[in-house]
Amino acid sequence: MEDYQARYTGRLRLDRRVLPESQAIRLLEGWLAEQEVELERLRVEVRTLRAEQARVWASRDAGASSSAQPAGGDLAVRLQEALDRANERIQELEAERQAGGVATL
Repeated sequence: MEDYQARYTGRLRLDRRVLPESQAIRLLEGWLAEQEVELERLRVEVRTLRAEQARVWASRDAGASSSAQPAGGDLAVRLQEALDRANERIQELEAERQAGGVATL
């Protein structure tokens, strides 16, 4: 955290004025906290999407009527796309955190 603070403290600007170090640190800590909240929200969303996707697959595999299968297939595709987007965002946030940068949420 200290390396992170040292790296970005001098770079933060607000209204074209350099922020005092204490304000810059608080701002960075706030951004990091927001990033952690967003990361956890995305993880919960991924778990929910995986559970929904498993229910759709189980319903389809259990021999749902042929008229229900296309809708279930569409739902499965939409769920997979949402899951992929959430996983991509999680990877972006984790890479940003590991690189020591601040992700814009």
